Amino acid sequence: MQGVARSAQILRALAEVRNEDGWARLADVARMTGIHRGTVHRFLRAWQAEGWVERNERGRCYRTGPALLTLSRTAASQSRLLSVAQRVVEALAEETGDTAMFFLHSGHNGICMERHAGSYPIQFLAINIGDRVPLGKAAGTLAILSTLDDLAAMQIIDENRQRDGAMAQLTREHYLDLLQATHLHGYAEKDGVVPGVKGFGVALFSGPRQVIGGISLAVIKDRLQEGHREVVLKALNKQAEYFYDTLNGGPKNTLPRSLNGWNHDNTAL
Repeated sequence: MQGVARSAQILRALAEVRNEDGWARLADVARMTGIHRGTVHRFLRAWQAEGWVERNERGRCYRTGPALLTLSRTAASQSRLLSVAQRVVEALAEETGDTAMFFLHSGHNGICMERHAGSYPIQFLAINIGDRVPLGKAAGTLAILSTLDDLAAMQIIDENRQRDGAMAQLTREHYLDLLQATHLHGYAEKDGVVPGVKGFGVALFSGPRQVIGGISLAVIKDRLQEGHREVVLKALNKQAEYFYDTLNGGPKNTLPRSLNGWNHDNTAL
């Protein structure tokens, strides 16, 4: 942990003591951090080998390198993506009155990054922000799973059923039927992880073929008898398109796709 803390201190100092040309002197970095000059030098030379920093050989000065700048751009991109996702989730909850969630795709899971409760008196709050939900277990993560080819999707289902007791209670064929229904209808529909709740979800794309996650609405089943299903599906459709368009410069870039990333002939985009 001490090494991590020192790394953070040195990187911060590298940014704060730099001159107008972006260079920071080794001595200034050491003085600002209070870390021995030799230790600072070892960190900087190691980062130089990785492309994180560059060295001015004449002046023994350092500045951030291209690899670190790439990481910074990636972080900025993720920050913008999450900001848009937050607006999407809030809009879904406001439009429908139901609990809305955003899942970020991560390996065989979807991480709940945003959750917003709607105005309906009964809300679904079993999934919390930060929870890792196996792909296929909830409607939002089922929508993510549906964008994969069938072989890859079923391999993930098999592995997730082995590690998740609730998923293991349902058969492999049940999940295959869910995937096929998602491909057919263009959205995921699944009984919730608690009785009396129905989940609806669609995948979110940050670019062509680039699945970033999924959004979902957890709806109390009694509401669906009041024609609420159409309201839910329309809201998901609108917000999925808004997410893609916002990240890609506007409606002119919208792809001819259904919500879960499949064309109407059920072939993957």
